Amino acid sequence: MNFNCLYLQTADLLKSRDLRLTKPRAAVLDLFQSKIGRAISVKELVEQFQDDIDKVTLYRTLHTFEFCGLIHRIFDDSGLEKYALCTGTCESEKEQHKHDHGHIHFKCEKCLETECISEVQMPKIILPAGYTTNSTNYLVFGHCSKCS
Repeated sequence: MNFNCLYLQTADLLKSRDLRLTKPRAAVLDLFQSKIGRAISVKELVEQFQDDIDKVTLYRTLHTFEFCGLIHRIFDDSGLEKYALCTGTCESEKEQHKHDHGHIHFKCEKCLETECISEVQMPKIILPAGYTTNSTNYLVFGHCSKCS
């Protein structure tokens, strides 16, 4: 894919969320688009952009993207925050700050990669009266197709 085509897709994606196109936003979104289905840790993002984007701008960009439903946060056993690009299985309600991924996340115990498995839907969780859900995360451990 040539860079101009990717840039237009990025610009259109940001515009669809009423976000202004900036170099940091374009760079971060391009990285997520190049790793669709794979979760990227904040540590990896900081290392990737250390020479180009200051940490404050990077964290603001991640927060904005998450709020707008472009990315979702994944919690796994590493203790590191990870993010992945939202797919058709993600639903976001900005007004209520809810984000339902709709799919499972898989952590390979060998290569330690965390990825979205959008083909497998999360089970419907019905909480008792008086409880509300802000987000859901379903993490499965095992060996990925590359490591099996």
